[in-house]
Amino acid sequence: MKLGCLYRETMSGTFYPLGAPSTERPMRLSVNVRIPNVVDFVRERRGIIDGQIAMDGFAEGPIDGTIRFGVLGEYRLPYELGFTADDGEEYRLRGQRNLNLLSLRDSVTTLVASVYDKAGREVMRANLRLDEGRGELKQIVRSFRLTYVAGGVA
Repeated sequence: MKLGCLYRETMSGTFYPLGAPSTERPMRLSVNVRIPNVVDFVRERRGIIDGQIAMDGFAEGPIDGTIRFGVLGEYRLPYELGFTADDGEEYRLRGQRNLNLLSLRDSVTTLVASVYDKAGREVMRANLRLDEGRGELKQIVRSFRLTYVAGGVA
């Protein structure tokens, strides 16, 4: 039997193409974060992500990837996510939350990210925040679930 956990988070903000930084557009990221096996997590500090991305006029649909919990010693939570844009091309969203103990609330709720095309070129930047007006931190805590799976992955 494997003990794991699951939680949900939703972030919203803006993104802009590097060639036109004054054209910010809205963006939303709603994901499930799964840790299939707590024993493996202690060693790897990695969670599996799946969910939905909505980037106004650019992409709307499924997204998946990983989050690494590099809190101890690194003070960051890096995200590595893949999605298909409306034009049918594959993109990667790479970003991280930089934890700052002097500004913990802001740092834990902010994700700074870049979007890369399939050639690995940075094409966009994004700034997302947990929606505190909706009590998103409380919703994350409420969404937290332990999972138990016999011989498999949650």
